[in-house]
Amino acid sequence: MFFGYFVQHSVTIIPWMLLGVAFDYGIRRYLTPEFLQRHFKKETISRVFTVQVLGMASPLTTMSFLPMAKGLARKGVHPGLLLSFLGAERAYGVQSFFILTGLFGIVFAAANLFVVFCALLAAAFALKKDRVVFKARAKGAAPSSFFKRQVKLFLLVFLGIGLAAAIQTFVPVELAANLAQGEIQSFVGAILLSFVLYVGTIFGNYPVGKAFLDLGMSPLGVFVFITISPIFNAPILLFFASAVKLRHVLKFTLVYTLAALLLALLISPLL
Repeated sequence: MFFGYFVQHSVTIIPWMLLGVAFDYGIRRYLTPEFLQRHFKKETISRVFTVQVLGMASPLTTMSFLPMAKGLARKGVHPGLLLSFLGAERAYGVQSFFILTGLFGIVFAAANLFVVFCALLAAAFALKKDRVVFKARAKGAAPSSFFKRQVKLFLLVFLGIGLAAAIQTFVPVELAANLAQGEIQSFVGAILLSFVLYVGTIFGNYPVGKAFLDLGMSPLGVFVFITISPIFNAPILLFFASAVKLRHVLKFTLVYTLAALLLALLISPLL
């Protein structure tokens, strides 16, 4: 059973991951720290929108990029835009839409894209009047090569696939059904799981969400988990707080999460 679930999720996810690698290789020469330095020195409404799109499509990784943030801010990149870019990069990836379509269907994937984008905008505009401050030092790995970055990404994705297969194989269906019985329990349970369950990359969260759905969690609960877990997560909060003043991290996280939850409730009939 475990091996069957593992293969099933791998077949759905890995082809899109490989496509993402090709996309990563193609655009990494354009979407660089130097690009941000040239184009995002001043915060305007149009640039707030643009930085969300670039962050969601970025091949960079937050873990390797965040330690450079203080230097970029010192060189003129607007700190608020920089934090918004990092949040968008963490919340979504170039492969997200295709993987979610394969796992949950195109309506679910489109709804996730819409909610993530709107919630990121809400968080970015909430910080627009704040003086975001990056700390002098940030914990994290130094920027890695393209090859090393892809190897780490695939290892984390396989970790998430393995966790999803383990959940589907070893968690009793009766226990899962009791924990996720009803929309309210699924909704609350998804919020709690989002905060404590850390897989690494967001692509590792997707098969875990599929496992929750197969075990009886409501579509709304799964949607909430998939949508808020990249940002509303204890390890991610601590990681961002190592580079940015805590009050800014908390404000960005709470606004994003509340906006995503409200939008999820509004569109839940479509899921």
